[in-house]
Amino acid sequence: MQNEEGQQHFFKMLYATQKPLLACFSLLEEVEQDVLMEPLTRATWAEHSRTHFRFKLKANFLSTVPWHDLPEAPLDNMFVLKDLHYSDGNHLVSDSDLVPLREVLSWLPKPERKQRELQAKTRETNSSHDAALLAQHPFMKGLLAQQASGSSNQERSADPVDTSHALEEALSDESLEAMFSELENKRQEHVDPPGYHGDFVVTLLGGKWAMEHKGVPFVAFQGKDKDNTVANDWCLQYSLQRTARFEISMYGEEVASNLAHGWCDRMLYFFNLWLGSGQEHYRYTAADVAAYEEPPEIVELAAILTGAALTRLNRVRSLKPI
Repeated sequence: MQNEEGQQHFFKMLYATQKPLLACFSLLEEVEQDVLMEPLTRATWAEHSRTHFRFKLKANFLSTVPWHDLPEAPLDNMFVLKDLHYSDGNHLVSDSDLVPLREVLSWLPKPERKQRELQAKTRETNSSHDAALLAQHPFMKGLLAQQASGSSNQERSADPVDTSHALEEALSDESLEAMFSELENKRQEHVDPPGYHGDFVVTLLGGKWAMEHKGVPFVAFQGKDKDNTVANDWCLQYSLQRTARFEISMYGEEVASNLAHGWCDRMLYFFNLWLGSGQEHYRYTAADVAAYEEPPEIVELAAILTGAALTRLNRVRSLKPI
């Protein structure tokens, strides 16, 4: 993507999920390539084509960038780099041009058309099946006619309706003001003042996008390291994720908040051990791990959570630098 100053930022999508709605990317750094100072010859062409590309990027797969942390940019400033291949080490290369994201999106099939085609095919199949049943069992004529009438009414009621008026109403000034007021109240309720977790903070994710697409003013709690701090380098050095997101729809407000705070508290503990050691490459010991005292909220969660929520809690409780 390209910002207003013309600077380019490259990201490679690593994975995405629909429930919860999430996408994670790896930040790519463009690598400067040597400029050819002499004409290509038959002897040098093969080597040059093997080592020089239109784009050469360096990836850091130890750190990920969730979609909500991507820089803001209009759609017209976003592009897709095709034919991206892995090269030596953690480098990626491509000789393709950047394609506008808007053009790539136009290549995708229209879901409404596919749905209509599927419905038409289903009706055709059902009609043939009903005809066979009627030929074998003439007494079912009345029942099949009743079912067909009910199905037709159901399809008409399922037709898409114009929601523009409802959307305008939902996004009116009064609605937006109420949404941000509720969001601020929740932040004051669950998110402690800055500095409570040192170089790690808890944020409440939400806003206009969440209201438009989810119908709620906030969707998740996130624990993260503060930007532009020593904690960024520490996370990278010890192969630790810089953020941890906990969906309210999956865990509920209280549990999601406690998980985010628990993650920050544990990260801060190990970070302070490294900071206090004065060693650039401090080696954590089993005694360090055993000495950590969990917040009481995390201990309480261990006794009440089950299933996927308990699995996520155990991942937070087992977090430690490598």
